Amino acid sequence: MPYTRYPRVNAAEANLRAAEAARIAFEIEMISRVQQRFYELMRRDAELKAAEEDLGLTKQIRDRMQIRYDVGETARFELIRA
Repeated sequence: MPYTRYPRVNAAEANLRAAEAARIAFEIEMISRVQQRFYELMRRDAELKAAEEDLGLTKQIRDRMQIRYDVGETARFELIRA
């Protein structure tokens, strides 16, 4: 029955092309997700580093104020404010 064979072959080939396109789309989407997560990780690492630097600087300021308070150069209010 050749009149039914060709449409079935064409339909099978179309399904094959559709499946291949879906696979390629999946690969591209997965690659983009991995890249997005990588850049997000880099951003969060940079934020963590900046926060740690801020904390270190804040501790240095507080330690300096503690020394000034211990020596008597400044009032307790300045230490609390720092």
